[in-house]
Amino acid sequence: MITQELDITPYGRRLHIILTGDFIQDYPKINKKYHQDLTEEDDVLGMSQMRGAHHMIIINVGRHRKVYKGIEIECELADTIAHEADHLCNQLFKSIGAEVDTSNDEPHAYLLGWVVKQITRNYLKFKAQEDGKKI
Repeated sequence: MITQELDITPYGRRLHIILTGDFIQDYPKINKKYHQDLTEEDDVLGMSQMRGAHHMIIINVGRHRKVYKGIEIECELADTIAHEADHLCNQLFKSIGAEVDTSNDEPHAYLLGWVVKQITRNYLKFKAQEDGKKI
């Protein structure tokens, strides 16, 4: 499991990224560290949650590997990362009372790109750690 906590500047929020290779083994640790109430039922591809100024994204790499094979694992991971990052962006904007203007959605696009980049960076570290490499 890899975790990272980041400031979401300039929004005054915190992003908690969690990548797990074995959700069933890791969810008790996630519950303890992040004051969650996850169960085995939450063994899904990914999830995005918000508590106050804290936004958490869990990417379940192990579940992807159980459901998909070959190159589809990476493709579906990209899909899940983008999907959960978009949920996070919408939750964040709603929490600060901002509405996404579809005629001028640059703030949303920049935030979405930044979140996807942070999660992808952590996924690459996760994968390298599994392979015994350092990034």
